[in-house]
Parts: sequence; structure tokens; C-alpha cells
Amino acid sequence: MADSKLGERLFKRADGLRTKRSSVLDPQWQQISQYFWPDMSDINTEKTENTENWFDRIYDTAPVRASATCSVGVRNWVTPSTEPWLDLTPPYNLQKAGTSLNPRLNRISKPAGEPADDSGMDDATKWTAELSTQLLQWFSESSLYSVIQPFNRSACTFGTSLMYMDKGKETTFTFEQFKIGTYCIAENDEKIVDTVFRWFKLTVRQAMQRFGEDDLTPKMKKAIKSEKWDEEYKFIHCVYPNSEKQDGAIGPDGMAFKSIYLAEDEKKIVMEGGYEEMPYFCLRWSRWGSENFVWGCSPGFEVLAEARQINYVTQYNDALVELKAYPRVFVPDSVYGNVEMAAGAATVLKADDMARNVKPEEWMTKGETGEVMESLARKEKAIDDAFFVSTFKALSQLGDKITESTYGAIALLQGEKLDQFTGTFDQYRTEVINPLVRRAIGLAYRDGLLKDPPQSLLVKGADPKAEAQLAVPKINIKSRVTLAMSQTKIVGIEKMLTTLEPFMATNPQIADNLDWNQLSRIVGRGDGAPEAIFTPLKTTIEKQQQRIKMQQQEMKLKAAEIAAKSAGALGKAPPQFQSKAGEMLDQGTQQDAA
Repeated sequence: MADSKLGERLFKRADGLRTKRSSVLDPQWQQISQYFWPDMSDINTEKTENTENWFDRIYDTAPVRASATCSVGVRNWVTPSTEPWLDLTPPYNLQKAGTSLNPRLNRISKPAGEPADDSGMDDATKWTAELSTQLLQWFSESSLYSVIQPFNRSACTFGTSLMYMDKGKETTFTFEQFKIGTYCIAENDEKIVDTVFRWFKLTVRQAMQRFGEDDLTPKMKKAIKSEKWDEEYKFIHCVYPNSEKQDGAIGPDGMAFKSIYLAEDEKKIVMEGGYEEMPYFCLRWSRWGSENFVWGCSPGFEVLAEARQINYVTQYNDALVELKAYPRVFVPDSVYGNVEMAAGAATVLKADDMARNVKPEEWMTKGETGEVMESLARKEKAIDDAFFVSTFKALSQLGDKITESTYGAIALLQGEKLDQFTGTFDQYRTEVINPLVRRAIGLAYRDGLLKDPPQSLLVKGADPKAEAQLAVPKINIKSRVTLAMSQTKIVGIEKMLTTLEPFMATNPQIADNLDWNQLSRIVGRGDGAPEAIFTPLKTTIEKQQQRIKMQQQEMKLKAAEIAAKSAGALGKAPPQFQSKAGEMLDQGTQQDAA
């Protein structure tokens, strides 16, 4: 039975975090949204379905386009749906091959064993490569790629974004991202977000389907009885570390994170559960300077002033252009009728007025748009630079260059523009990709969806009676840049072989310094060859050993044939030569035996 006071304690904490956030950040997010993401501009303002209220402050769409371009660029560069961006490899430390079985585990831990031998490492490499392919297939079948673009846009616009991942009903995984201002976060002592409070609404019908009728509040049960199915209620999802976790326990008590669904008005718990891994991934685009500020900073904050000015100046520049097209005019009182402004039209003036140069004239239309346009261009460039627009455009133009083993393409990718994005890329890897992939592996492994891992990936903890655990693979992102950087290894090998080739022609023993089995695998994998084409290293070594044995047997047969012919010829030789030849054969036989 749920703790009757737990709901009140959770609500009090959640409400305290929300009050602090709403007083500091909500007004700023509202301003940012009005210029960079207008259809999200109801953070602290009620808006109707009338679209006029959402876009009424937009006179220049440069800020809107910049935030959209940035979110698409991050998606296409880091997690493209059309390219294999995930590359899993064995962890640095592996358990040596043992005899433990493959259990269905409740936890995934870091490895603690000694380095595996070459054979174990190669098995682990193949297994993790196949796992990468399988995860990418599951991601493509899920809602990840439709969710991750608005997730990225929230991060680059507001500085913070939140995404949820769990087992899917129709697909292996399901994903959902949440609007800024609908959640609060808290960090642990390592600055990792480990607590989330998220507010949302459900109709009473949806609440009954998700939580069941028995645990709903009396007000909700009354609505159900009255069949008011579309009546809405507020809920809070509370996820936080399980400080009372019981090792070995089955169910929520043995899980790393608590999950509580709370009816906000009554502060009543309507569902209680848990998670093995944190199901929420919170991305902070960059960190604020304040040590204890958990929310992120963004390009939207950095160039908010430019966004305001570019809209303000554009509004008045458009007015100036309109004024030049339809100028104000002074009209002499001697002119009868209207002054015709249309092209080709004629306005009748008296001859005396024309002689005295009395005629309609423009009035206060001498403003120039040139300086205004230069000012707008500078502000637009500042906005584009903040959102890495030119960086993503440069990456999209690389095309075939990205696959060439040339230093030129790699140097281009390592240029100044790309270096500016490195910090955000590292933040993305730490706060999104790594926890997302670990949770995906955990969900799939516990459901028995993965192939049995090799023994080298199963590790034992300090307790000898405990079940073996799966070592967490090393997570790599195969972005366009990292793929190009992997070519540096290939280029290095090519240069080394080219340098050594003339020396190996006269001194073949130099080749003994190279592990040709590993070299061929490094070159193939660096060039993007599928893992399936490589035979297991153990099989390769066995074939090589069999080939050596066959060569040795062939040499012995040839030696025996030569000896037989020599013996026939030796029988015709004088006795002293036959005796000496016998001694030499005996010595050779003894050396072979040794």
C-alpha cells in the first residue's frame, strides 16, 4: 500500500521546484519562443487556437529558420535516420572466457575483469557490431526520429529538452519528448539529472486506461460513473532515485529509480512502479555559469537581443519601403481632383502653376534602406552563427568528400566552424546518446531479445554467488566527422606499408613485426565493411595453423623422396662414403625429433 503522506511530500517538492523555475525562466522562455518558435509561445500565456495570436510578433523569420536549421542539422549530423550512426565496440576491460551461462539479468554493470585474449575480443567485437545494427533497426521502427528533432529544437532554443523512453506496445521501444515549462529537474552530486517531475493532463477515460479505475480519485470515479469521459484532470509523473533499493528484490523495490504517478489536485498516488535505468534523458545545450543552476543555456538566450532588434527594425524597414512605393505628397490647392499615383496615369495641372514650378511633391520620404539592410544582415549573421547554421550547411555540402581517405577532407571537417560545435556534441553524447543506448540494451536484454553474448562479455562481481552481468559496450557515434576521422588509421597504415615495401622486398623478416590478422580487420572496419564478412579470429588462426602443418608435411614428403633417391645412388658409392652419409642422416633425424 502506498504511503499516504508520500504524495504530499512529492507534491511539495515538485511545487517548490516549479515555483523557482516559473519565477526565473518561464518569462524568458516565453520571450524566446515568440521570436524563435512561435507555435510554442504559450509557456506562461494562455492562447487560443486562433493562429493569429501565435505569430503576431514575427516580422522577420530569420530567428525561426535558424533554430529549425540547427535542430535538423543536429539530427542529420549526430543521429541520421538514413545512416548507421551507432557503433558499439567491446569495453576496455573484459572478462576472460569462462564457463558461466547467460542469465537474463536485471542490471547492466560496468566490466571488472581482465583484458580478454584476441579470440575473446574478436567475438565481442562481432557481437557488439551486430547489436549496433539491431538497435538501429529498432530505433528506425520506433518514434525516435520523429521525436528527436523537436527535442533538439527545444535544446537549441530554450537550452533544455526532455525525452522519455520505455518499452513499446507495437514496437520494441517508444519515445516521447516534452514541451519546455511542463517539467522540473534536479541533479545529483555529479551534476547528472536523476530526478524529474512532469505535469500533464489526461481525460478521465485515458486515466482509467492507464492507471485502472480502482486507484483513481473519488472525483474521477464520479466522472466515470456519470460517463463524462472527456473531463480532464492534472497529473504529475515523479521519477527519482530509489534510496531504499533492495538488492536482489523483484519488482519496484529492487529497481534503481522510483516511479510515482500523482493526481495533482488531491495529491493522491494513482500508480507506483520503478525503472532499472533512468527513463528520462535531459539535454542541456550548455551549462550556465552558476554552479547550482540545473537548467541549460542556449543560442536562443545568447541572441535574443538580436532577434528582438531584427524584428523591430524589419517592421520599420518594411514601412519605409512601403512609403517609397506609396509616398506622402504635398498637393497645391489649385489642383482639381486627385493626384494620380498609378503607373502611366496623368494628373492635370494648370499652366501657370507649372510655370511657377508649383506641383505635387513627395514629403518626408528621404529615408534610405541601405544602412538598414546592412544592420539587418549583421544581426542575421549573428543569429546564424549562434545556431551553427553555416556549420551545418558546410557539412551538408561535403558530399562524397566525407568518404575519401584524404587529409584534405578531414582537415576541412576539423575547421574552425566545426570546432565551435564540439562542446555541444560532447554534451549530447553524455546526456543523450550514452544513457539512451544503455537503456535500450537493458530493455532488450532483460526481455530476452538479444543473442547470447560471448563469455568474454559476461563478468562476475565481487560476490562469487551473484549472477554474471553483461559488460556495457563502448558507445561510439559514427557521425560524418567521426567516420572521416577513422580514415586517419587507414591512411597511416597505407603510408606505413608504402614506406616498408622496398625494405620487405630485400628483408622479408620485417613483415614479422606486423599482426596481419588485426591489420586486415582494422582496414576493413575503418572502410565501413560489414562485420559479417569477417570470419571469427579463432577460426582464422586455426585455418592458418592447419595450413602450416600441411606445408610442413609436404616438406617432409619431399625430403623423404629426395632421401630415397639419394639412398639408391648411395648404394653404388664406396663403403666409407655410405658410412659418412648415414651419420649425417642420423644427426638430421635427431634434430627433427628435438
